[in-house]
Order: sequence, then C-alpha cells, then structure tokens
Amino acid sequence: MNISLRIAGIALVAGLSIAAVDAASAAGLTRQNSSSVSGSAGRGFDRSNSVTRGNGDMSSSRSLETNSGRGYSAEKDRDCTQGTGCSSTKSVTTNSGNSWSKESSVSGDGEGGVSRSTTVTGSNGGTASTSGSTSANGNGTWSRERSTTVNDNTASTTASGGCTEGSCGREVTKTGPQGNTVSKEKSTNWGDGSVTHESTTTGPNHSASRWITVE
Repeated sequence: MNISLRIAGIALVAGLSIAAVDAASAAGLTRQNSSSVSGSAGRGFDRSNSVTRGNGDMSSSRSLETNSGRGYSAEKDRDCTQGTGCSSTKSVTTNSGNSWSKESSVSGDGEGGVSRSTTVTGSNGGTASTSGSTSANGNGTWSRERSTTVNDNTASTTASGGCTEGSCGREVTKTGPQGNTVSKEKSTNWGDGSVTHESTTTGPNHSASRWITVE
C-alpha cells in the first residue's frame, strides 16, 4: 500500500470515529453499576446506580437497601440549555415511606446577572423555597436580592455595594417573617497612608456604630 492510500485510510477511520462519538453524544451515554456486600450476622447491603448523560442533560437513579430492610431510592433529572440555564428535579423515598423532593433552577441574563430558585417539599407537604438574583450594574456597583419562604413565613435579604476611587461600601438589609428589619452599612476608605473601616447596624430598637483606623 502506498503512502497516499495509507493516509486516506487513516483519515477514513478518523472520520468514522468522530461520527461514532457524535452519534453517541446525541443519543446519550448510560453508565450502570450495582454491588452487593454481605457481612457477619446477616449484615450487608445491595446498591445500584444508573446515570445517563447527553446534550447537556442528565438523569440518574440510585437505590440502597440493607439486609435489615433500611434504605432509599432517589431519582434526579437535569436539563440545560446553552445561553439560558439549567433546571433540575430530585426526589428521594426511604423504605420507611418518608419522601422529599427538590426543584431548582439557575439562569443568566448574559450581562453578569444570575437568578436562582429552589423549592423543597417534605413528606408532610411542608415547603421551603428560596429565590434570588444578583446583578452587576456595569458601573462598579452590584446588587443582590434573596427571599426564603418556609410554610408561608417569608424572610428576605437585599444587598448592594460598590467601589469608587479610594473607598468601597456595602449595605445589607434583612427582613424577618414578622416584618422586623435589621440593616448594616459597611465602608472602607483609604488615603494618606491610612485605612478606615466603618460600620453601622440598625435594628427595630437599637442602633450601633463602630470604626477603626489603621495607619
């Protein structure tokens, strides 16, 4: 076989290999494993795990059961879209009948802003959810919002900050389920060979300030 035919053959094999990988990626790759362990006095467990991935998505299932009957099963799915974000769901059920589920998502606006949300639901129907967003305002400042709700009781946090020449500062305000608010302002200023840290905390019934200068 001459050199040109040999090169053509290598190129053909390479092309077929790339095509096979692309086809496998499009169809998704699945990995499965299971194990069983036996110990003294009847101790041991059976375990299984399965994961499928492809095109940015993932689904998995796993289970564990001991010889005494304890254990759990779990399912998880995640979907991701380029330029949009990801969302996922997870559910867990124990052999005793308890269960909980979790839904979460994260997305970006393409300009440095990120939004996240999570909701957890328990066996008794109780829920806990958290949502928030962070924005880079493009002028050296940033802002963040977050709220958490547990069984209809909501607490929230807002924060903002930024830096200019010679100083940086931030402000955080927390509001509890009963409407009580606590805010804290912090700043750092430097110049003339010294650095000054200042903070002020204000609550429903009090206010406190402190500062320190390092030279």
